[in-house]
Amino acid sequence: ESHSPTERASERPGRDAARRAGSMAEQGTAAQGQPGALGQHDVGGKDPTGFAAPGTLAPGAREEDFPMLLWEKQMHSLLAVLARKGHISVDELRRGVEGLPENVYARCSYYGKWARSMLAISLERNVLSDEDVRAHILPDWQGEENSAAPFQVDDYVRVREESFLSNFQRPHLRTPGYIFGAVGRIERLVGEFAAPELLAFRREGPKQTLYRVRFRQKDIWERYQGKENDTIDVEIYHPWLSAATAEDFEAQRELAAKRAEVARKLEKQNIEHQHGLAHDHDHAHSHGHGHGHGDGHKHEHEDHTHEARAVVEQTAVDREGPPSEDEQFAGGLVRALVAKGVITQEELTKAVEAAETKGSIANGARIVVRAWKDSDFKQRLLTDANEAVRELGLEASNPHAATKLVVVENDKDNHNMLVCTLCSCYPTGLLGPSPAWYKSRSYRARVVREPRAVLEEFGTSLPDDVHLHVHDSTADCRYMVLPQAPENLSTASEDELVALVTRDRLIGVSR
Repeated sequence: ESHSPTERASERPGRDAARRAGSMAEQGTAAQGQPGALGQHDVGGKDPTGFAAPGTLAPGAREEDFPMLLWEKQMHSLLAVLARKGHISVDELRRGVEGLPENVYARCSYYGKWARSMLAISLERNVLSDEDVRAHILPDWQGEENSAAPFQVDDYVRVREESFLSNFQRPHLRTPGYIFGAVGRIERLVGEFAAPELLAFRREGPKQTLYRVRFRQKDIWERYQGKENDTIDVEIYHPWLSAATAEDFEAQRELAAKRAEVARKLEKQNIEHQHGLAHDHDHAHSHGHGHGHGDGHKHEHEDHTHEARAVVEQTAVDREGPPSEDEQFAGGLVRALVAKGVITQEELTKAVEAAETKGSIANGARIVVRAWKDSDFKQRLLTDANEAVRELGLEASNPHAATKLVVVENDKDNHNMLVCTLCSCYPTGLLGPSPAWYKSRSYRARVVREPRAVLEEFGTSLPDDVHLHVHDSTADCRYMVLPQAPENLSTASEDELVALVTRDRLIGVSR
């Protein structure tokens, strides 16, 4: 576009202001924020659309919290057992969870992620071996060895498709995804090499045979525009290949031809459709009226609905009970560790029993009621909660990592609310396991973005003049809310006061 000197001059101040604003943002003087920047686990503040329908978090509108199953309790306690032995740390567990392949992360239950992370770290630290994995967890896992006799030049082979659900860490793959499942022919044997998928994690194993495998381009790309016999050669290690036949190769060729024909027809229809729209548009302008779908009619392709990926992931988190594959995976991990002598079944059982008896909401109630009745104790609690709760014979730090308990006080002018957007940090050693909804992707994403809306779903309406403070437990602090004391504090019995202290009030979703 061309502008007169006067127009350009009048626009310049606004443009200069925008440029200065952009420069300030680059220097960090304006908070822009990047929800999700750390990866799939970093859900705080992400667009909540599709995460959960209104009301699904509220106790009266959502399913009741499911009690932890035995295998989940075992995974929770296994971390403490392995940490005490020096085999894993909490930060390593987190790294392992964050490093899961994306679709594994989406499909696994909460403790299914823990099981896979603990296995990955156990392999990384040589606590377990690939043979242990095959013997107790994943019998068909390829691991580090050639799975069959070497192939020869001109043999037909099929590239196996990666089973990401059996993975327990984001792999370093040198087999590109575009040839998963494709049939080709061995062009040459390159030699034997150390497997890069193992070297990436500083692991060693027998050398693997490397081949160059030749594929027809038209078999790979349905819209390939080249010649019939154009090929592409790809370097592939032996464990990624399985035997195929000439019949498989021809069947692939026929299927590729059919797909290419369908693609051509669709492309032709699309071109004709676009031409028709353009004609209708011109026709409408020439006659001063439109021939669109003013009656609310839609084209067929506009009626397609696709379930948002976030909904699928949220369903995986919130569905009743864990997937059976997670329970089987966790059980295999325990068997492998016991068989290797890393832990004993008795150790794990005692750890589960300790977790069940040590942490509970009753502990929180004792602390709160004492703080309500004893102002000096309340001040000590707000100043140094770890030290204060020891006066009651309690330990605030989690058993598998040193953590700092921070108690935040509600009053008539202030309300506090807790979340952990990166995982689900919670004072489990003091209060027991966190509720299922606290771990959910929806809660973690939305509380920092729209906390008052989430409170409404829990039946809590805050007056506009009450200041709302959200506390995101992203590192080594654990939080507990000190609810506002009741008006009948001086006349209520101990039991009546204890009954007022609920888990939801300690988290801040209830006033």
